[in-house]
Amino acid sequence: MAMVTAFLPKGYPQSIKNKFIAALGDVECIGLEMDRQYEHVYLHEFDGDHCDEAMKKTKYLVIYTGAGKKLSAKERLAELFRQKCDEIFGPEDTLYASLVVEEHTNWMISCEGEMRCEDSAAVAAQLAYQED
Repeated sequence: MAMVTAFLPKGYPQSIKNKFIAALGDVECIGLEMDRQYEHVYLHEFDGDHCDEAMKKTKYLVIYTGAGKKLSAKERLAELFRQKCDEIFGPEDTLYASLVVEEHTNWMISCEGEMRCEDSAAVAAQLAYQED
């Protein structure tokens, strides 16, 4: 499971925002090799009058997910995010495509009705992650 929040300046037409939201679902599910039933995407628009020109052409993506994601998955997320930004907005409109992956280690989180602390595979992954 992951929660994806993208940030971009206000002013894009709804059709572009709809394409972007769908593309973010692809980034999340393909990037993390995750089933679509766990897709969670949110788009936040900010006021472009409150930032500089570089920020107006920057697309941000924050992914909050459980600990233990491999570097290859994070690299795939970054590549997919840049690719989707270029496809939807055009390379000239995306100066930077910035990605932040925040991994939580809290075991008191439930997915599909099972607490992570009671999921033997999740516990094993967490212990392996902490050893690295």
